[in-house]
Amino acid sequence: VCVRACLCVHSSGYGKEFRRADEADWGGADYDDVLSGAVALITAKLVAPDKVLHTGWSYGGYMGALVLTRAKTTHNLDLSAVIMGGSLTDLISHTGTTDISKIIKSWAGGYFWQDDRAVSMMEHSAMYHVQNATAPTLMFHGAHDPRMPISQSFQLVRAKKDKRKR
Repeated sequence: VCVRACLCVHSSGYGKEFRRADEADWGGADYDDVLSGAVALITAKLVAPDKVLHTGWSYGGYMGALVLTRAKTTHNLDLSAVIMGGSLTDLISHTGTTDISKIIKSWAGGYFWQDDRAVSMMEHSAMYHVQNATAPTLMFHGAHDPRMPISQSFQLVRAKKDKRKR
């Protein structure tokens, strides 16, 4: 068994520069931090390519949704499973439906209806890449989570089910 815990850019406790490293780039450098580590472990033959699993909660759930829907196209990884909780799956639909909507504004430099921010938000949201999701997925979500509304998980579940029917 090989377990890798990733300290992504923007984590707290390492200074302002590290904390702000993903401004205007959620799902960019931090996403690459997560997957480049998995690729390094596979390359070093410390883990078999078909034994890679991703798990995360809250922001880690956001990463989990991105990994589920983008890992194959960005890092050529076929995940054995994804387990995520309190997931953020769509930066656009999340705006205004939570007590922390200002975080999205801060990250993107504005809201999706301003300028061309919607395009970037879609690029960094799992919902717009769900056609690439192939890994078995287990999702947990608090029914009354004020930060990550359960509708975020419902969207991904619905899209995955619809994808299977085609």
